[in-house]
Amino acid sequence: MSKILEGLKIVELSTHVAVPKAARMMADWGAEVIKVESPGGEAWRTLGQALDLPCTENNNPLFQSENANKKSIALNLKTEDGRGVLLKLLEDADVFMTNTRLKPLKKLGLDYDTLASKFPKLIYAHFSGFGDDGPDKNRPGFDLSAFWARSGVLVEWGLEENVPMRPFPGFGDGASAAAFLSGILAAVYKRTQTGRGDKIKSSLFGTALWYNSNGVILGQPAYGHQYPKNRYNQVSPFSNLYQTKDKDWILTSLSDYDQRKDEIFDLLGLENLKGNSKFATLESCRRNGNMKEIVDLFTNAFLNAGTQTILEAYEKMDIVHEKLSKPEEISKDPQAWANGYLHELELENGDKVVLPNVPIQFNSMTPPEFNLAPQLGADTVSILKQLGYS
Repeated sequence: MSKILEGLKIVELSTHVAVPKAARMMADWGAEVIKVESPGGEAWRTLGQALDLPCTENNNPLFQSENANKKSIALNLKTEDGRGVLLKLLEDADVFMTNTRLKPLKKLGLDYDTLASKFPKLIYAHFSGFGDDGPDKNRPGFDLSAFWARSGVLVEWGLEENVPMRPFPGFGDGASAAAFLSGILAAVYKRTQTGRGDKIKSSLFGTALWYNSNGVILGQPAYGHQYPKNRYNQVSPFSNLYQTKDKDWILTSLSDYDQRKDEIFDLLGLENLKGNSKFATLESCRRNGNMKEIVDLFTNAFLNAGTQTILEAYEKMDIVHEKLSKPEEISKDPQAWANGYLHELELENGDKVVLPNVPIQFNSMTPPEFNLAPQLGADTVSILKQLGYS
């Protein structure tokens, strides 16, 4: 079966996660993705060291997810010859994608206006931390800062009695990559209608605001919400997580508390709450300190219950729920394996690692092969020959 993006040529000049991950998705779907790096390699090649992961040429698991199925060319863009090779690569490229900041791009002659005048069919996709305009346009930004910290979610999602959480690096980048890719593919489609390229702009900050749209609305002073909330200042008793006697945390999503509270009371051994007007409705739970009382009752009831007991009961009751997975459990999740969301990869030194797959599957395309992320400059010679260099 042919691949969805076969025939598309992507030139990627980027580092770290968001742009490389968007390019990786296109590579899986058949596009030729040429990753342009400096002769020293991009920073993500060595970041595994900071996370206590193997980080050698033949054992670099962190670099794989964003860079599998690509080609690599090493160019010194500070030289005229290096820039010349990149421009030659762009002559028949469909997309140029980069997260290089605007000032260096301008200095290198790789800004949008310059490239659009040379290659009018080229789709120019620029990604940044905070956007191309405004007072922070030239600031560096990782997902921990521009996506998580700036968007308000680390305060909004936490409890006032806790230190704000610090997410694993790369999560916000991954979400941003999906949005960025949607814009690129929309521009590719538009070009089939007009024959002309376009400029795509996106950022970590802008994407975080888009995905946190509910938080953007709820946080506005006009609506009177205070963040962070505490455990007792909640919309519902089930806005909290509860820990079982097995030390597992359970998430319950129960939108119809008023109708189903008695089932929950029975499950938790709180039958004496049935008919109690303080807990008859969500509205009554919120009055006169009643929320604190029922949250404390639920907390103690869950601590006396086994995880499996709760999960099996919820399953029978058809209640939306989930046990919070521990990091060491994720790579063994049978649901993920059953759906092809994970695969085991053998690295060049023989070590094995479990990696996630791109979570989009096409009926018309067989699952993509996984070619290891290229060594730095592995395809430089062959690409130069294709371009006519000897």
